[in-house]
Amino acid sequence: MYLTVYLPVMTVVYSSFWYKMNCGFHGRCEVIGEEKATQGIGELVSYFRHSHNELPSSFWTAKEKKHLKDVRGMIDIMTILCVPFLLMFVFSYDRVRVRSFSLVNTAMVCSLLLVLPFFKYFWRHVFHPLLFSNRNWLNTPHDFSYYILPRVFFQYTVIFIVVTTILVNLTSYAVLTIRSRRSEKT
Repeated sequence: MYLTVYLPVMTVVYSSFWYKMNCGFHGRCEVIGEEKATQGIGELVSYFRHSHNELPSSFWTAKEKKHLKDVRGMIDIMTILCVPFLLMFVFSYDRVRVRSFSLVNTAMVCSLLLVLPFFKYFWRHVFHPLLFSNRNWLNTPHDFSYYILPRVFFQYTVIFIVVTTILVNLTSYAVLTIRSRRSEKT
């Protein structure tokens, strides 16, 4: 399951496409202007990719920089953990088990959609307090992230991750089912 969730999460984190697309959905980027939003998004993606040790422009507040440093550390841990999970998958690959787990993964990931009706409460009172020991994640209209990363961005991101993970798992299930039926016929 980790690997199938990791892929869409990292697609979001390491690509500016998702950030830019969401600017069109939530409209806050228009307040700061497309050029500034695009520059900030590029800096954020480069920062997460470790192309920069710090966020270079003056857009970012000190509080945001501290929070994004914490986030980058978590992303790095997720990436490092991907290696043993990938090795475990490769060395213990069993077509029947992978096929079964793809359905279990689908059901488990679908359960993430249960937070959407009360996302604001979950985001503010469960998710952030669970992961962060500080309040640097709280942004205001004085913070650059307020414009490019509003809460609705993360709601759309959860939906994207869930849908993409479901598609990956159901595709795996379908492919392995077809292969299984072909091998039974021969």
